[in-house]
Amino acid sequence: MMTTQEAKQYLRQYELINCRIDTKIEQQRRLRDIASSVSITYNNIGGTSVPGYNSRTATIVEKIILLEEEINNDIDIMLQLERQLIDIINAVPDGPMMRLLTLRYVSLLSFDAIASQLHYSIRHTLRLHGRALQEVARILDDGTKCH
Repeated sequence: MMTTQEAKQYLRQYELINCRIDTKIEQQRRLRDIASSVSITYNNIGGTSVPGYNSRTATIVEKIILLEEEINNDIDIMLQLERQLIDIINAVPDGPMMRLLTLRYVSLLSFDAIASQLHYSIRHTLRLHGRALQEVARILDDGTKCH
């Protein structure tokens, strides 16, 4: 039997991969800043000066390209996970619980923002969240029994 904590961990996978993507995008931005600040060296080829890049710049560009590939792979995973989460959330039989779960785990809103949007007290929002997690745990349990 899955616990509500395990259900929450399952639902938070989307948020975690989203944060990982944001971190990689920030790393990439910093590397681009560094690459643009690296001075260009000039090589004398055949009597004319030709701009060239030092090996440090080449290494930075390689890292930027690798990060771009990782970001694209993570985005693919995130989109698959989002679809799975939406399917699970849509299986919750209660409309307000579905809305709360979508706002929390797909839109990544805080409980304060959710309470405000749903016109609930924070206490009621948290209580409803706990019940919604129980439903998700039940749905996930039923899904693993079928496979």
